[in-house]
Amino acid sequence: MPYEVLEKQIKTLPEEYYVQVEHFVQFLLYEAKNKSRKSEDISEKLAAIYSKIPENEQTAYCGATLDSWRELTKNDSW
Repeated sequence: MPYEVLEKQIKTLPEEYYVQVEHFVQFLLYEAKNKSRKSEDISEKLAAIYSKIPENEQTAYCGATLDSWRELTKNDSW
């Protein structure tokens, strides 16, 4: 549904429902911003950790981790 159509439908609601919808939308926007910040924080922390490890060792760690997961899940059935 196009935004304009939805907006017109929402504006036809009684005032008390319109206010509730408006508060709900503001809540959703607030939650979306918080989740975005959290994912950015996690990315920054991971980047800081990996920047301390020399690049040649990072490759070795990743390979070891992947091999470990393969070994641990080789008999699993999905």
